[in-house]
Amino acid sequence: MTIKAVEKIEGSDLFALPSNPTALAALADFAGKHFGYSGSTPRNAPERINLWRAVNTELAVLKALGSEGDDDLARLEKALGIDGTALAENPDPADVARVSNSVRSKARAQCEALLATGYQP
Repeated sequence: MTIKAVEKIEGSDLFALPSNPTALAALADFAGKHFGYSGSTPRNAPERINLWRAVNTELAVLKALGSEGDDDLARLEKALGIDGTALAENPDPADVARVSNSVRSKARAQCEALLATGYQP
């Protein structure tokens, strides 16, 4: 099955949930397996908001730490703005956690700000 990728919300760094029920169910399943989302396919607005927040916070972390094909060190260097010459072969887990937590907080704040404008995922 091919599912249309999530699309960015215009004027935002956030992504919208798919409108197709099959795609939404697949995204919820994926988020449950990979993003720690604990719900099922959303059936109402609060469940859609929870999935939307989970997807956007984790996609923000993935984006900050690198893209497909990058190794852990390259992603950390990019996220920290370091040229790579000062870090050891393996990035410090504390640095990775610090960057991840910062990006998650920013994404959650962006989600809340968009919800405050009346956006409904």
